[in-house]
Amino acid sequence: MDNKFSSIDILRENLARCGFEKNFEIIQCDALQAIATLSNRQRKFEYIFLDPPYNSDLLQESLEAISKGDLLQSNASILVEHSAKKQVPEKFAGLINHREYKFGDTVINLFRCIEV
Repeated sequence: MDNKFSSIDILRENLARCGFEKNFEIIQCDALQAIATLSNRQRKFEYIFLDPPYNSDLLQESLEAISKGDLLQSNASILVEHSAKKQVPEKFAGLINHREYKFGDTVINLFRCIEV
């Protein structure tokens, strides 16, 4: 998901180089619109990667939208890249912060679905 034309062009080129262009759908819009679209299509995912702009509030908004949109399979993982200045809760919207890796100002968190 991306809404920049230049990013979409690069993505299409990379998919073609790898021979994957027939196995992917590119949704050209912002993340929250894409999450709503996928939710309306009743799509479920095992893996989701989030890399919102560091100075935005999209991280928490995206996690909330993914949870409310019922996009996750029962064994799903969400990999989140964000600034070390952003705090991420240990538990959030049916997810638990399973692992955290720090690289300078960059933090990567691995969220897993909480088993009930």
